[in-house]
Amino acid sequence: MDFFSSTYNALRGPQGAPQSATDAIGKLSDRLSQSTLLSDRRASVLSLKGLVRDWKTEVGDVALPGLIEVLLNDCEVDADIGKACLETITALCEIGGEGDLHGGVGVPASVVTRANARDSGWRHMDYFLANETATHKLLFLLSDEAFYTRFCSLQLLALLLQHRRTVVQKYFISSPNGIGTSGILAILNDKKEILRNEGLVTLQALTNQNVEIQKILAFGGAFDSLLNIITAEGGVEGGVVVQDALQCLDMLLRLNVSNQTYFRETHLPSLPPLLIFPSTLTLTSDYATPQEFALQFWNEQKSINVGLIVGILGLFSRGAKEGDNIGSAVQRCLIELALASNCPTAVKVKALQGLPTTASAQLATLVITPYAPVPESNGDEWDRLDHTSALSAVVDLALEGEYGGIGQVPDSRPKVALELRAAAAATFENFVRREDIRDAVLRGMSPTDPDTRPPRASVQILSSLTTPPPQPITLTASLKILFSSFLFSSLLRTEPSSSAKSLARRILPFADRPSLSAEGEEKMSRSFFVPADSPTVPPSHGAGAGGDAGDGLGEGAGADRGDDDGDDQTLLQILIEHLSLSFLYRSKSWEGTSMPSPSLGSSEAQDERDWDRLISGYLILLIQWMWDDSASVKEFLDNGGLATLTEPINQPTGVDPIVKGLCTGLLGVCYEYCRLPGQVTRTSIYQIIQRLGSDSLRSSLLPLRDDTRFRDISPESIVLDAPKTSFATPFSGLSTSTNVKEGEGKEGEGDVWFDWSFCEFWKMNFYAVQRALSRDPDTISHPPGPESSEMNALVESLRDIIEKQNAEIGGLNERLGDVQKRHAEEIDTLQTRISTLSSSLSSSTEKQKEMEKEQEDLLVFLEEISGKRKRDKRRLRELGEDVSEDEEEEGEEEEE
Repeated sequence: MDFFSSTYNALRGPQGAPQSATDAIGKLSDRLSQSTLLSDRRASVLSLKGLVRDWKTEVGDVALPGLIEVLLNDCEVDADIGKACLETITALCEIGGEGDLHGGVGVPASVVTRANARDSGWRHMDYFLANETATHKLLFLLSDEAFYTRFCSLQLLALLLQHRRTVVQKYFISSPNGIGTSGILAILNDKKEILRNEGLVTLQALTNQNVEIQKILAFGGAFDSLLNIITAEGGVEGGVVVQDALQCLDMLLRLNVSNQTYFRETHLPSLPPLLIFPSTLTLTSDYATPQEFALQFWNEQKSINVGLIVGILGLFSRGAKEGDNIGSAVQRCLIELALASNCPTAVKVKALQGLPTTASAQLATLVITPYAPVPESNGDEWDRLDHTSALSAVVDLALEGEYGGIGQVPDSRPKVALELRAAAAATFENFVRREDIRDAVLRGMSPTDPDTRPPRASVQILSSLTTPPPQPITLTASLKILFSSFLFSSLLRTEPSSSAKSLARRILPFADRPSLSAEGEEKMSRSFFVPADSPTVPPSHGAGAGGDAGDGLGEGAGADRGDDDGDDQTLLQILIEHLSLSFLYRSKSWEGTSMPSPSLGSSEAQDERDWDRLISGYLILLIQWMWDDSASVKEFLDNGGLATLTEPINQPTGVDPIVKGLCTGLLGVCYEYCRLPGQVTRTSIYQIIQRLGSDSLRSSLLPLRDDTRFRDISPESIVLDAPKTSFATPFSGLSTSTNVKEGEGKEGEGDVWFDWSFCEFWKMNFYAVQRALSRDPDTISHPPGPESSEMNALVESLRDIIEKQNAEIGGLNERLGDVQKRHAEEIDTLQTRISTLSSSLSSSTEKQKEMEKEQEDLLVFLEEISGKRKRDKRRLRELGEDVSEDEEEEGEEEEE
């Protein structure tokens, strides 16, 4: 009753006279500061809370100082006034523009602008944050015993962080006695879910982009609180609460090195068990992972939670040092999760991306136990396969896809599946960065010892490269050859590349190889990721496929090929044949078409695109192989490679700009590094370039660089979104929308054309290739020998340094000239002064001599006078005159 009577009296005014809302707000505001009774202040706050919705600006402008005073003095004492005060301040600071619906007389509320309400929300928020006292009190109330006081304080803090995060973070750091840290941790440790869940959201905003707050909370016990929440909610099987807790954990660790060090030493061993992975299982352990880790039931929320944990583990995997058991366990967990589990594909991608380059060296020795889904079981049944090395699993994953293509829809290309294969290719590239490992893989492709079994990874890559292009073409086959080109290119790309390319030239894929035992053959047939419909090896590469390819070879291409046995073909010769054969098959689609036609069905357009992708894979590999390797260029040209390139370059229409640009680029590379005597010389290549037109060739390189399939590649992902139409234009790589049948570009599908390493390589050497096409055959830009693009970059950088130093020397010379000129002027001035002083000194000397002579004359005269005086004194004495005694004594002294 006190509340109703107090409210009524406050609103009624004196003697029941009618009053406006402004008058009522003013009276209620006065009572906030003048009333001595807590109940009166509570009634005023509740009344103001009711007026906020319609009179937000007026309430805030008049009553906000009083509300802040109530917050500082009364909220801790009375829970009801605290709840009402915090809710009122929160409503005043909201930016939603829900207030100020009054529009005055005759103005409908629906047409009243909410701009004033939004402006007043910003103004009220800035007034509240004008000093740190109110914010510190708000942080203190987070530890209050009353539920609604804590909850409303948390809501107001979240609102302030949303719009004025930097100011609130500054006040949080300056809070006395750590009240902010204790308040946040008290919220996280609270048993009430609504408080805890709201606290997780607030914690993310509070720690965003502030390293100091991250450190304060981490060392204050936030890691323990977050891990307790994750455990209490069921670990990775939990819901959104676990996701929020993991996001907070990731935010505390992602960009904070000191927090990572602290977490590694204290809490890191508790993360792998969340995935049912033992923390004691390292890269060197000789026992397998438990089956309950490899085979789990998955749903969307669990995938998100595990993905967050994998992202955190990746932070510590990259920073693991040699001999670090927990770091080794983290790396083993990521490898097993990516290669030997049934986790979702997106999680496997994160796991592979989280592996460091140092961990890749363990792939060859680490043995894993993979699993494969039973066909038509919908993922409910899984077969345990034979043990295999992690390296073989990585290569299989890149070449064949997840589970070797089991369960995959034919000719489908889910984007996440392509990202997984791209991540596997990047992992293999990290593995072969070391020269000894790279050379070992290359030697395994052409073993010299018949008793030595080659590494399975070498056999897999070589088998994929030497498999002839299939007819008809399939998306699966084109992607396999493309990724095999990526893998083999990584063997040739790593510096120094001269030894690797020398080993690659000696590879004889179909020479006599060591035969496998029955047990070995059985293991090879049952090994992981071997597709059931894998194309068989052609019976003869000298005839058969090679014969068809030989029809397109140019002069000198087959001068002595007829005497060669197919088993003596090098890998480079086989690749040339496959490239020629691919152009032959693809030309059937080019014949009679100037550009893609709407009459083509979706399957025909897809076939053309698959052929272009397959040809691009061969060209990407050959460009990087020929670069800076004159011996390989000679072999390429002597085996008809030049004629293979000129046909698509010379074709005016119907050729994908990617293919035409790569052919032109390979032609430029061959012309640049054709420095050894052979059947094809630089002069003959130059004549062909002139016949094709050097300007036209340089122009054909531009669409490749500007094509979206090349331009959109990034270090983070080489997988692009699938085209939205059934074909792409041959001019820009962009999809056309005129009379096109929709068929591709389904949601979630992707496309792959290049890897990032090649894009980086091509961007670095693009202008060098362009200049080579216009260079005279007698002019060699670089001397023959092993020289890398890095050396060219070093030379350019040194030239820049020399130019800068020359500019500095020029500036110093100018300064030196100015100084010398100034010194010459000073010398002239000093010489003039010296001359003046010399003349002055001469005149002074002459005057001194004259004065000395005059003084001598005076002395002589004085002596004469003195003698005369003496004579006069004697005469006076003789005459009896009195002479002064002084004068006599003086005379005597003078005589003496």
